[in-house]
Amino acid sequence: MSRIEGQKIELHREPVLASELIEHTLSGIYPSAQLKDIQITMKFVGVQNEYILADRVRMRQIFTNLLSNAVKFTPEHGKIEFRIECMKQEHRISLSRITVSDNGVGMSEEFQKHAFEPFSQEPNSQSNRYAGSGLGLPIVQNLVHLMGGTVSIRSKLSEGTSITVELPIEVLEHYQPPPPGETSAFLELRGKRVLLCEDHPLNAAIATKLLTNAGVLVERAEDGQQGVDLFMRRGWDYYDAILMDIRMPVMDGLSAARVIRNLRRGDAKTVPIIAMTANAFDFDVKASLSAGMDDHLDKPVEPEKLYRALAEQICLRSGGKSKRR
Repeated sequence: MSRIEGQKIELHREPVLASELIEHTLSGIYPSAQLKDIQITMKFVGVQNEYILADRVRMRQIFTNLLSNAVKFTPEHGKIEFRIECMKQEHRISLSRITVSDNGVGMSEEFQKHAFEPFSQEPNSQSNRYAGSGLGLPIVQNLVHLMGGTVSIRSKLSEGTSITVELPIEVLEHYQPPPPGETSAFLELRGKRVLLCEDHPLNAAIATKLLTNAGVLVERAEDGQQGVDLFMRRGWDYYDAILMDIRMPVMDGLSAARVIRNLRRGDAKTVPIIAMTANAFDFDVKASLSAGMDDHLDKPVEPEKLYRALAEQICLRSGGKSKRR
């Protein structure tokens, strides 16, 4: 948070497939929404270009914080609308309006003045059923300002909230994506260390090949207990990420993730843990997130999704800066 406020981070803009960015964001939000039976609808208005030039991680951070905030303050069986609208486009710059609306507890006029302050709390009994605002909205505001945009709130107690972000976004009208293996996510992974927890020899061999092709240093554990033991034997911040199969002998991936998250060392709380499972049902995703994992990949793993998930989670952990080796 302080790094953003001090303008010490740089935006790393790259060609981004907008639909894929949104899909990836929503896949991380749906499980928590489904736990409360909240319906999320997506609307596009006037959006025509598939590719934009943007910082993928920071854009996803904005979307995720807006949606997470809406889920947090929307009661069970509520509704959330995620709307993206192209207001106008001049040359290659599109003025885009992103609005997340909910029918949740809402905010008083007085609280709206402080909503972008860290850990603000609405002083009324209804909203106190839920936790304070945390850092989500302050992070959104600072990132949006860093991108040259604005953010505003329209809300009323007991009637819900709409948070609107307006951003100038550069569109890529004639962009052709590069062949697989040449994307920035692929290049960013060189030299990173990943702990691969996978019991199946063939699956482990495939994942190891994909990772080593990107220059990743891979250590494999054949079950969850071995994964925990390896993590504990290594020094703090030795691993940049953990890929965790869910169904393994001795100790399954969910249990291993919980054990790691409960270890008394700082990196145990922050190391990205990404679940991998052949059964991508809703309850699998929910179980993974509840166990403390950060993301979820379906098997068979697609190379680009693997590279992107790792690159995004590692970048988010390091605050936008790769660790030096």
